[in-house]
Amino acid sequence: MLDLADLELVAAIARTGSVRAAAAELNAHVATIYRRLADIERRVTAPLFYRAEGRLKPTEQGEMVVQVALEGQARLAELNRKLSGATAVVAGNITVTTTDSLALIVFPAVTKF
Repeated sequence: MLDLADLELVAAIARTGSVRAAAAELNAHVATIYRRLADIERRVTAPLFYRAEGRLKPTEQGEMVVQVALEGQARLAELNRKLSGATAVVAGNITVTTTDSLALIVFPAVTKF
């Protein structure tokens, strides 16, 4: 029924509140976004947005799709962080400033790095 591109589109419309802003965010033509949204709504057999106060707001079904989209985006971001962190090496200089009285406490902890 829905694929990842559909979720991305619905999330962009919900985040921006308009098809025009979502099109700019997704680097697509406005007509393409309208056409894809109509196709998604046809496939799920329900409207996903309604107009309120000049903005598009998710319907109940739209909220479900947006929630899944946001969870998926969050999990993908987490995966990317983990993958990039798996090979990342932290390197550099550290400068520590302290008072003489705290130096005896701070210095042994810092030398472990």
